[in-house]
Order: sequence, then C-alpha cells, then structure tokens
Amino acid sequence: MDADSLLEAVDKLLALARRSRKSRSLRPIETEMEQAWAVYFRRQGASFLTLFAELRGKFEESVTEADWASRFGGVAGSTSEFDALLERMAGEALIAGAIDGARDQGLAIAFDLGNPRAVEYLRKYGADLVTAIDETTRAQLRALITQGVDEGWSYGKLAARIAAEYEGFSRARGRLIAITEAGNAYEFGNFWVVKALEGRGLEMEKAWMTIGDNRVSPGCRENEGDGWIPLNQAHSSGHLYPLRFPGCRCDELYRRKNPEVSY
Repeated sequence: MDADSLLEAVDKLLALARRSRKSRSLRPIETEMEQAWAVYFRRQGASFLTLFAELRGKFEESVTEADWASRFGGVAGSTSEFDALLERMAGEALIAGAIDGARDQGLAIAFDLGNPRAVEYLRKYGADLVTAIDETTRAQLRALITQGVDEGWSYGKLAARIAAEYEGFSRARGRLIAITEAGNAYEFGNFWVVKALEGRGLEMEKAWMTIGDNRVSPGCRENEGDGWIPLNQAHSSGHLYPLRFPGCRCDELYRRKNPEVSY
C-alpha cells in the first residue's frame, strides 16, 4: 500500500471514530434539547389557538393577516428560563466538541466557557435562535391560514389544521432543530480548540467528511472534494466547518499539517 492510499484509509478510520464519538457526546444533549423544543412549540401552539379563537365570530366575514399576526406576536418569543436552558445545552455541546477535538490531537489543553469567543457565541445563541424559529413559524402559519381563507375553510377546520401543524413542529421540527443546534455548537467547539492549538505554534489543516451515501448534497460533496486545506481557509461552500444547513450530517477532521506516515 502506497503512502497516499494509507493516508486515505487512515482518514476514513478517523472519520468513523470521530463520528461515533460525536454521536455519543451529543445524544443526551440532543434528547434534552428536542424535549425542550417540543414543550416550547406545544405551549406556543396552545396559546396562539386561544387567541385565534377570538376571531371565530369574524371568521365568516374577513380575517386579515393583521388579525392573526398580532395574536401570534403576543405569544412569540421565549422566557428567560428557556433562553438559559438553550444556552446551557449549547454550552455543553460546545465543551463536548472542544474536549473531543483535544483528544483527537492527543493533547490536553485548558479551556472553558469564559473564552471571549465562547461567551459571544452563547450570548447571542438563545435570543437569536428563537427569533429565527418564530419567523419561520410565522411564515408557515401565513401559508396555512392564507390557504384556509382562500379555500373557504370553516374556523373549526382551520383551527384543527393549525393544531396539527404545531404538533408536527413539536415532533419532526423540534428534532431537526435539536440535531442542528447541538451539532453547530459541537463543531464550533471543535474548531475553537484546534484554533487554540494552532495559536500555540502547531500548523493545522482540516478536511470536510460526508457520510458518503446517496443523500449527501452536491455542496457537501464539493466541500469534501477540497481535500485537506489550511485551518482558516473556507471550504468551497464558504463554510469554515459543518454544518452547512439544518440537519447536515457532515464532520470536519483536523490534523497537524504534513503528518508523518508510520507502520
């Protein structure tokens, strides 16, 4: 086996090991985050339907976006307790990524959430995320309510469809958000610790690794095709590291530049 083939085989083994370690580290965090989002959506859905019921008498006449949007605005957003919960879970995922990143390099370094970059990441995390999620919810409600009004649905039918939509949010959407946000924080922590190693004088490089099945997107395949590149260089998609989109299953591998091959 020549050196290039050996390095390729080693990369694949490293990718499998990293993926397994990442899954073990994130599984409990994802589960807790998924449950938190399920509660969030169910509570918001129940509150919105209570306010939406005020439009029952007006429904046969004309229900405008202003009518229901003002009521959604009354239930959008989050509590300080929910923001704190999300921040704690993101912090756990971030630290898990940093710990695993250090272990991958066979090194032990000191790090904590007091790092300025981690502080900034977590400071913006909860509020920004909830705002983005609520805007997506608003858009989905707009499409559903517009359809109901245009097709002449009864209040009861539309309310039932809204309830079903929120139940879907609490399941599939809550799961997707949990996987994505835990993964984003983990990859940030991984990159952060490798960046710290480079700051100590180690020259590092990275490679984007896909799952390798037929569900991999063209953009992720293109990133994988970049091969090993400098740590601070963006991949073809413009991303420094995964995740490239919600639910992205890719991983980033890191190593010291020009590693020696031994047998």
